[in-house]
Amino acid sequence: MHARHTQGGTRARLGASLGWSVLVLALGGTAWGCGDDTTGGPNDGGLDAPDDPGDEGTDADDATGEDADEVPDVPCAPQTYYVDFEGGDDTNDGTCRETAWRHAPGDPAAEGNAAAATPGPGWTVLFRGGVTYRGTVAIPASGAEGSPLTYAGDGWGPGRAVVDGSEPLDEGWTRCGSAADCRNSPAWEHVWYRDVEDLDTWSALYEGDTFLWLAQDPDPDDPLFFDNTSSFRVVPDGSAEVTMTQTTLTDPTYFTQADAAYWDGAWLALWVVPNVVVFVPIASYDPAAHAVHYVLDNEVYDDRDAYYAVLNHPAVLDRAGEFAVDPVAGRVWVRPHGDANPGTLGTTISRRGVGFDFDGHGWVTIQGFRIQKYHSVVDEWNMGTAVTNLRTWESTAVHDTVRDNEITLLRAMAGTAAVTGGDEDFLVEGNEIHDNQKSIGVLGGGVRTTIRGNRVVRNGRQGIWFMGAREGVIAGNVVDETLGPHSNGISVYMDSADVLVAGNVVSRSNAALTIEQSENLTILGNVFHGNGRTNYVVADWGGITGTLTFLHNAILGSENHCSLMIPDDEAATVVLRNNILDGGGGFDRAYNLYVGLCWSQDERYGWTLAEGEATETDLDRVFADPAADDWRSADGSPAIDTGTDVAAWLPTGAFPDFPFGEALGGTVRPLGAGPDLGPYERAP
Repeated sequence: MHARHTQGGTRARLGASLGWSVLVLALGGTAWGCGDDTTGGPNDGGLDAPDDPGDEGTDADDATGEDADEVPDVPCAPQTYYVDFEGGDDTNDGTCRETAWRHAPGDPAAEGNAAAATPGPGWTVLFRGGVTYRGTVAIPASGAEGSPLTYAGDGWGPGRAVVDGSEPLDEGWTRCGSAADCRNSPAWEHVWYRDVEDLDTWSALYEGDTFLWLAQDPDPDDPLFFDNTSSFRVVPDGSAEVTMTQTTLTDPTYFTQADAAYWDGAWLALWVVPNVVVFVPIASYDPAAHAVHYVLDNEVYDDRDAYYAVLNHPAVLDRAGEFAVDPVAGRVWVRPHGDANPGTLGTTISRRGVGFDFDGHGWVTIQGFRIQKYHSVVDEWNMGTAVTNLRTWESTAVHDTVRDNEITLLRAMAGTAAVTGGDEDFLVEGNEIHDNQKSIGVLGGGVRTTIRGNRVVRNGRQGIWFMGAREGVIAGNVVDETLGPHSNGISVYMDSADVLVAGNVVSRSNAALTIEQSENLTILGNVFHGNGRTNYVVADWGGITGTLTFLHNAILGSENHCSLMIPDDEAATVVLRNNILDGGGGFDRAYNLYVGLCWSQDERYGWTLAEGEATETDLDRVFADPAADDWRSADGSPAIDTGTDVAAWLPTGAFPDFPFGEALGGTVRPLGAGPDLGPYERAP
């Protein structure tokens, strides 16, 4: 699937087939608030959108909004330390390209002058582009207002610097000579093995810049979302033969092997209460009972089907690009994508959990890197992350910025975020966060966190998640293919307050937006699309207080035309104006267009259209090209000029610099006799 929005010179294209480009989906011709990086708050200046509607590239001006952040292209720039992992030496002075260090200040592996250096306000630590830096950096100092400390991966050398958590596995590989060499792998002729120290079942392996996948049976449809139960085996509700308890899984159709040691080292993925997939090792196998035993803390469903899969065993290693490990024996088996020795294919294993750690420091900018291949094991929270603040409970980090990075190939088994960090005025903008297993894209909290202009695609948990965020903004992001279990495109939870969610395009998630236990939320000018895979495209799980306002959104693609779910007993003052809805809604509503109606929206239940509301179920009459996900208004659309003035409901006091008078794509609203319904505004 892809979506194209060309109005006002900004195009958004969604889909894994596209090149990874920084997309700024704004509520204006300039994407709101991407200016001075020294503040990092929600009330900054503007970032120019691409001049050419077809331009999907990112240049330094687009990423920063001004030239002040650009790294001077000179061999020895003032207040700059240089890092070259391939050609540097920590005994150098680090102040010129020719005397670069191997390690960055803050890396525990740094020695000599690199370890002793403490860059401060106004300094830049510049990594050589096109070079892979293997390490972890704990930021050693803070910047200051007007003079941030910057770690930069762009500005020296070809392309981005790559900050990588893995180490090569080049030598020591042996091709399996028999099935016995591979513990009964059905594809043993194509499998290689070697011994590796410090193995864990959840170690992450890679072949070049692609994941190798932990062997699993049944094979998942998409191994990035290996915990999606659509490919699991079924434990039928009420079955007397195939059963699951908190200690035992019995399946006479699958566990048929005669050897009691057959499943040693294997794990199970079990779908259990409360709608989660948990991973447990098989403790023992009873061939006579066709049962495996384990220890499970969660309760098991007793009123519906359950689901399971078997992981990490050579006997289920059957597809190219899979591996299995035996941590006790210290051995790994790999079936590479080709039939060559894995050591010649760039095989690596993740050895680190964190790329950059703010370490409690503020006024720090991390920009221009590709950050990849960090991992965590099960229950190892805050690992498997590109950027974080490990001292978040000890030290308040303020005005930190994560900008214009590509973040990919993370495995976060505990569900950690690819990016999290600052406590006040934390800014995450213009990043490409994609193809991260079990990972949240961005997790924000604190005061005045702003997450804007990011492309967050194919992440295993929530795309963007606010937890306890105050005066926060989620704006102009593309969120797509958030397909793991119990995950959604955007979520605002846990006592968040005074939050603006504006100008985002969210598709292919369990739900595009979910909210709960928060106060004063404004949902403005978004495209939320369920793609027919979910009942509730936007879901309020309860506990909202203050005001809950939906203005100028398109909430589409519900499986049963109940796209917007708000509980009848919601305590908040709920207002719906100028939306296009595929059914659902209620409370104080007017001037909405319904392209579908939920079962409850019927005169039999006392429901009628409110003032200014209408229905039109033919999407081609409403939208320019719904088949191509172009949600601008069609010629003669009933959405054109039929809205009402919503100025009274806009949180202009909380966000005084936000361009509330502009529509998605950059046009001023209104352009005709009245404002259009939905997020776009069509010129007469």
